[in-house]
Amino acid sequence: MLEAALATLRPVHFIHCARNGGVHAFRDWVDALAAKHPQLKRFYCYAEDDGVSPAADKVGLLSQEQLAAWLPEHRDIDAYFLGPKSFMAAIKRHLKALGVPEKQSRYEFFGPAAALE
Repeated sequence: MLEAALATLRPVHFIHCARNGGVHAFRDWVDALAAKHPQLKRFYCYAEDDGVSPAADKVGLLSQEQLAAWLPEHRDIDAYFLGPKSFMAAIKRHLKALGVPEKQSRYEFFGPAAALE
């Protein structure tokens, strides 16, 4: 999906959150895509620094303020997110508070579907 979005030449802001760099999936692949496609802006947020992996752009939980800084200034965007339920509930609240239209916030569960409200 990321490569298909890049083919449109529209800006893509890719934000990846992980416990630490040791469990960060596909970092090298995303970094290589960002090097080839200037419209791809990638940001990494780790809950903790493992002291071994390449540094994240932010250490700690992804706050509404940090999300606001990483999103495009214009909030008429399509946002896709997935992860544990508590993470997704927080991201959904942050996106709404930042003015991203609810119908343009899409999410997917790792396990059984549940309500985020």
